[in-house]
Amino acid sequence: MRMRAAILLAAFVLMLSGCAAKAPTPVTDFRAPVQHAPEKVDISPDSPFYVYDPWERMNRRIYDFNARLDHYVLMPVVETYERIVPHPVRRGVSNFFSNLGELPTFLNCLLQLDGAGAANTFGRFATNTVLGVGGLFDVADAGGLYHQHEDFGQTLAVWGVPRGPYLVLPVLGPSNVRDAAGLAVDGTVVWIEEDAVMDMLDPEYTWGFRMSYTSLKCITLREQVLFRYYEDGSLFEYDLVRFLYSKKREWDVSK
Repeated sequence: MRMRAAILLAAFVLMLSGCAAKAPTPVTDFRAPVQHAPEKVDISPDSPFYVYDPWERMNRRIYDFNARLDHYVLMPVVETYERIVPHPVRRGVSNFFSNLGELPTFLNCLLQLDGAGAANTFGRFATNTVLGVGGLFDVADAGGLYHQHEDFGQTLAVWGVPRGPYLVLPVLGPSNVRDAAGLAVDGTVVWIEEDAVMDMLDPEYTWGFRMSYTSLKCITLREQVLFRYYEDGSLFEYDLVRFLYSKKREWDVSK
């Protein structure tokens, strides 16, 4: 089991090495208009595009930090991962992490008194864990058990908790106070679940294994997100992302 940890850690180091060996992207290729954009765009509270954002100046700076981190660190690692690892393997890794994510959805369905959603999610998890080789294959879809996402931010909304001010989280991106609290709860649930899985596989697993696992998970999650910062060089990307995120979360809660 320790050998598995060493292999995973070595694989991640090789990914970073491949990234370092790649010719650096010229700074001029990265359009970062946030530094030229207005610090604050005044939108009337009566406007359909209005989002409560009292910390806008701080949020814009964090957004700029996230954009640079994504461009110079995360995306080069993701691109190296995509070149090295075949698509079927990447798909299996993605399915595995998605399967572990069914537990928070199941618990949140229960907290929202959504019996049908809880039954569907439990069925997906059981089917993919047993028939899908620990979740590497998503066989539940073929049986009509489709993926449903519920998080604790949505649960808090169902309970009547207001969303609070808009918030940009370092690395993680757009959120709000309610969703940030929900993310912390869901993240804790997943961490405990993953810790139990690792203990079952190897009671003496090392932190090297945990770090390799977490790194692979982060790479996989970023690979699945199609969004790229400042692709069109718009001065108002921050405002658009803020609006779209807020509307999407409203839809998530209302569905």
